[in-house]
Amino acid sequence: MDEDEDSAIIEGTRPLPAHLQKLIDMLPLNVAVHRTEVERLYGNSNYARRIRKIEAEYGWVIERHRGSNGANDDWYTRRSEGPVREARIRREVRPKLRQVVYERDGWRCVMDGADVSPEQMFLKPQCDHKVPAARGGPSTIDNLQTLCTVCNLKKRQACHGCQLPTCVGCPYAFPELFEDRLVLNLDAVTGERLRMMSDVEGVPPAVLVTRLIERARPG
Repeated sequence: MDEDEDSAIIEGTRPLPAHLQKLIDMLPLNVAVHRTEVERLYGNSNYARRIRKIEAEYGWVIERHRGSNGANDDWYTRRSEGPVREARIRREVRPKLRQVVYERDGWRCVMDGADVSPEQMFLKPQCDHKVPAARGGPSTIDNLQTLCTVCNLKKRQACHGCQLPTCVGCPYAFPELFEDRLVLNLDAVTGERLRMMSDVEGVPPAVLVTRLIERARPG
């Protein structure tokens, strides 16, 4: 993103609530701030989720970079002076609608089938937006699905770095379309190598993966 895009403020955007504006004030423009500093100034009160909310719903540009020490080494850099697109405020899903979604899905995660019913104590149900609010997804029953906490985290991480133009055909948004398929999340270099091998061999990438599995099968 160039400097003009950084500074372009969209008319008609919504002001941030005070608790979110406090976070913005802790992130100087184009200066990386470590998570420990954010925690020191803001307190450990779900700041990471609120930063995502500022990005996804209010249209600010805030980059997150993960250092070599993993999840405890996150850096946040604000790249815009204000919103760069119109706000897409996600309405909270009403408890009654959550209940309807969970019952429709049989109290099971639609991605891995895990039991998230009240009878067990290990996993909590998550009412997930198939198409995120950042992409205009509404809080309607057709755009909601039941996920376990593990799969909800995986989907959130995938959405954060997603480069697909739309959510159509995304296995995280529409897992029911991929029940008989294996989805591989490959890095760009490995994916390109697989495509090149596919072109050379004259077969689909899935055939090459199947061959590798067959070769690795014991005896």
